[in-house]
Amino acid sequence: APTAGGGDGGEELKFISSEAIVGTCMVMEKIFIRIQQMPNPDTVRPERVLVKWAERLKAKYESEEADYEWIADQFKAVRQDMVIQHIKNGHTVAIYESNARIALLEDDLGEFYKIQSYLMNLYKEVDEGDRQNQCEFLAYRIFYWLVYNNAADLMKEIKNMTLEQKRDPSVSHALRVHAALDLHDYDTFFRLYAQTPSLGRCIAKHMRDKLRLRTLRVVLRSYKPTIPFTDLRRKLGFKGADALDTLLG
Repeated sequence: APTAGGGDGGEELKFISSEAIVGTCMVMEKIFIRIQQMPNPDTVRPERVLVKWAERLKAKYESEEADYEWIADQFKAVRQDMVIQHIKNGHTVAIYESNARIALLEDDLGEFYKIQSYLMNLYKEVDEGDRQNQCEFLAYRIFYWLVYNNAADLMKEIKNMTLEQKRDPSVSHALRVHAALDLHDYDTFFRLYAQTPSLGRCIAKHMRDKLRLRTLRVVLRSYKPTIPFTDLRRKLGFKGADALDTLLG
């Protein structure tokens, strides 16, 4: 089960109002340490080092050269050094987006929540050309609120979206998933789940698993005494028989 994220990315926000420093540390690898005051510049890596290290971290993850725990710690330290120096540009966006996608792939929704919370504020401060993936992450955000039944934040999110954002394929798909859940239209939900773009399934799968059990109970009550196995498999959104066998025990 996913772990709910809390707060608003405290590590990122702590030094927003502090005076920026310019780092001089050229060592790439650095463990994450919570700091209580502004560090010396010689312990902070400058932007060019952070960008290069983040690219290497992504490559290490993709090649399975390092485990996720270490990768996540390294990315945290990269983010911290960027915030301390008030670096907010396309490089920052790309690093946060890469980190968020890795967290999704690892089912680390708590870390994903922290990263995307800061990322959403970052999108407001960078040039339009650096916001090309904003709708991808808005869709993930909708799924996140749905997983945790956070109706208040979900409605606030939708209210703040522009018409153009709502028409984006990823966001439009997420909104249709929301509508299907609202209407208890499980057939439509499972059809939409199969069409989920990008990494949306990394979050939506948690809704799917809950809905399969709920739908199974409804279907078994409605189709007494029996329902064909193939019909049940289709209604629950299973492609193969083995997964349904597992669910039925």
